[in-house]
Amino acid sequence: MSTISDALVGKFFHTTATQADGCRTIVNQGRVVAHEGDMLLIEIFDFAMGEAHGQELVTLTQLSDRGAVFYEDADEMKFEYENGPLGTVSRHHWDRCE
Repeated sequence: MSTISDALVGKFFHTTATQADGCRTIVNQGRVVAHEGDMLLIEIFDFAMGEAHGQELVTLTQLSDRGAVFYEDADEMKFEYENGPLGTVSRHHWDRCE
């Protein structure tokens, strides 16, 4: 029997946060590498270079609580960052903070 965790292995994701003004922005990006039960091994990618820079063990609930948005592949994740509402709002917030 397939589980949600099974379906997430290999998927790419953005984690998000809701800012004080109500806008939802991207916090991290990564990929689900593996799972065992409810534990997921995720790989986090750097925004500037897109390179992997670490792995973390999290539960499915923890990843969900981080506002994860999942994508089929890296190209879809990149497209959404460059063209989608989450990426546009995130870049706007970062530009204001610099």
